Amino acid sequence: MIAHVTMFSISNHMFFKLVLKNEELKVGEIDKI
Repeated sequence: MIAHVTMFSISNHMFFKLVLKNEELKVGEIDKI
């Protein structure tokens, strides 16, 4: 059970980091324009 929660936490964290990186890219593109 604990291992399952850990995996979920890690995947959730990675997803959050991807979203943040995506937001930064969008902001960067807006700055160019």
